[in-house]
Amino acid sequence: MNQAKSIIRNINDFLSDKNLTPADIFAAFCAAFCAGSLAGIISSSEKFSSLSFVASPHILLITLTVTVICFAAMLTASALIKSSAAIKLCLLTFAAALSCSLAYSSYNAGINMVFICGLAFVMYLVVSYSFNAGNTRDISKRQMWTVISALAVLSAAAMALFGIIRHNSYMTSAFDFGIFAQMFESMRRTGLPLVTCERNELMLHFGVHFSPFFYLLLPFYCIYPHPQTLLVLQALAIAAAVFPLALICRHFKLSQRLTAVICAVYLLLPPFVLPSLYDFHENKFLTVLLLWCVYFMLKCKYPQFALFALLTLSVKEDAAIYIMALALYMMFSQKKTLAGFITLMLSSVYFLFAVKMVSVCGGEVMLSRLDAYIPSGGQGFLSVIKTCISDIGYLIHKVFTPDKLIYILTVFVPLAFLPFMVKKKASLFLLVPMLVINLMPDWIYQYDVAFQYGYGSCALALLLYIIALSESEELKKRKTALFSLSMVIIMFFGSFVPKTKYFLDYSGNPDVKSRALAYNELLSELPKDIEITVNSYFAGHMYNFESVYIFPNYFAESAATKYILIKDDDISDPSSEIALFIKDRYELIKTKADARLYRIK
Repeated sequence: MNQAKSIIRNINDFLSDKNLTPADIFAAFCAAFCAGSLAGIISSSEKFSSLSFVASPHILLITLTVTVICFAAMLTASALIKSSAAIKLCLLTFAAALSCSLAYSSYNAGINMVFICGLAFVMYLVVSYSFNAGNTRDISKRQMWTVISALAVLSAAAMALFGIIRHNSYMTSAFDFGIFAQMFESMRRTGLPLVTCERNELMLHFGVHFSPFFYLLLPFYCIYPHPQTLLVLQALAIAAAVFPLALICRHFKLSQRLTAVICAVYLLLPPFVLPSLYDFHENKFLTVLLLWCVYFMLKCKYPQFALFALLTLSVKEDAAIYIMALALYMMFSQKKTLAGFITLMLSSVYFLFAVKMVSVCGGEVMLSRLDAYIPSGGQGFLSVIKTCISDIGYLIHKVFTPDKLIYILTVFVPLAFLPFMVKKKASLFLLVPMLVINLMPDWIYQYDVAFQYGYGSCALALLLYIIALSESEELKKRKTALFSLSMVIIMFFGSFVPKTKYFLDYSGNPDVKSRALAYNELLSELPKDIEITVNSYFAGHMYNFESVYIFPNYFAESAATKYILIKDDDISDPSSEIALFIKDRYELIKTKADARLYRIK
């Protein structure tokens, strides 16, 4: 009884001494309301976005009860410790938790970015109140590297795990997995990047994209020659980018605590983490190579810079644009005119060489994605440049569309639009690759953060974020980093988590497991030297077959092969293209689950 009176007296003294301001009391109420709302959402099976949610009679009771209890608890705790720090911590925690729950619930096959922007506004207010000039103690260098390494390991393990789960459940298709699985197996056996399922003819993959970088991955594939190896290598590369990123942060004299936060932001940022769930692609190796390139450039270690610049260029012919952007940054922002000019010239020469090699390997550069900038009678990159210079209004019209604006928001909202606020505006040359690679094309996948086309351009945007952060005053640095971390966590729950839950639910379904086992059994019974046309989702599992083709053929008229392997759904419509193709030409010789194997008559 005496102890209770003492607590009440402390509370009265705390309130009477005005240690708690009206703003603190209001913040305590907001934190408590966030906790109550979160409890209401968790307790209901209905989605918050429907009115049926509020129709549940217990929702209001739960929300109000939890709100009152948490409000009283926070005021009591603040009085006992004679500080409003508990309120600020609770507000930040409950607001972030509620936002994560709302983002997760609003997921619908993609990030609901307009809704996320509303949450970002709320989190901006919360962070602005919750974070002040106190608590400036930094962590040690050892602690920083421990945290960063642990985050990298967890991230790589998660990305590899879910990639393998997708593949083992037959969720990976020829584009973009089957073509690479077949190519690596061919490289292992013949030394050449031969594929049949990419253009439905025997060809070199380098006739589509010139990527000699793949030969550096080949020894690892040879150790364990299975498609899953590619997914593991890819996950390791994405996660390993935190190490050059941390060194870049330290170069700009950011604190060790701030460096660890930025590395966490990178690992959770949608353009980096979401595409890891979609198959395999050479673009996903760009970030780690490009950031090492940046680090050695900043340190003026030009031999190492040249090495990693060459490695970056070797990933793909259009990777030259990232090195060109770095060259312009060196020339106009860092005033390293000679080094920048040499880099610009050499990367331009390599680009011309890579384009020529694509031609030599029997193909042509995929300029079709910029067809919207090539007028009738025009051709090549010069026509694209001429259009952009001659009609700037047309360029703006093509870049700022609703879908592309969503891409811009997804990238820059969690970065607090800081990349645009660098003091040296010449540094904005680093955003040119995003303009050319992601925003100018009309091909939808280029500006969809769930696909692999942002690994290079978003790495340079992150570099601008670090530069702008280093130029800010200390409190702003910490508030911005905390806001960024809050937002990427929220977006992680609004995109990555729902997708991975779907993969787990799908792969764990007994029917799916049974079907996958049946597919594996059927494929194991087929000779590897046969000529066969298949449903795209079989291609990644037929990487060691000599002649695998895809139906439908997107690049030419489909040719008859000795065997065809499809699923029941492919011919559920008797008038479908594949049904008509098979009719009177093939006979059914084997079925496993919903897989149907036909042989030409």
